[in-house]
Amino acid sequence: MAKSTAWQPPTGRISVGRRLFTEIVRDMRYCVYSAMRFRPDGSGMPGKVRHLGSGSGFFVGPNTFITCNHVLNPADNPHVDGDSCMLVQNIGAGQARHTQALKLTVGTNLHLFPECDLAVIQIPENPQPYATVGYNDMLEGTDIGIAGYPRSTIIPGPNGEPQFPGSYLSHCQRGCNLGGKTMD
Repeated sequence: MAKSTAWQPPTGRISVGRRLFTEIVRDMRYCVYSAMRFRPDGSGMPGKVRHLGSGSGFFVGPNTFITCNHVLNPADNPHVDGDSCMLVQNIGAGQARHTQALKLTVGTNLHLFPECDLAVIQIPENPQPYATVGYNDMLEGTDIGIAGYPRSTIIPGPNGEPQFPGSYLSHCQRGCNLGGKTMD
């Protein structure tokens, strides 16, 4: 009788093949993040920033993160080179982890595609688990899952640094496909 091995956090490409939905959700939490956008607050004090908004995104390659253009470059407060982004993830048990703030420069580590509401961030190091995007059509009525960070919040710390409430929420839901594309 073969010994079963204990579950380990995923590395590399996350399989979404035929597995239980709960298993996929458990693994997807390692590639789905909240992308939080910041700008220096103008006080001249290092580390003092203004939170400009946030939205969900995920890794599609070990160092490639995608989110919506409107998260990082909204029409009412467009991206300015030097804005930064911190990626925050719920790792369970009421705990969140986050990356260091990454200064974003269009054409270098940030690529914006407003015509299709897409933003791509290249992360220079620390490869992450990732999900690939599929281009296959799904039949209407097929079960699908979505994951993200609706209503993610932060609070300013004593020195203006972002802090995350202990109840930082990720959201996963299973539903019915009404037509469109899916994760591969």
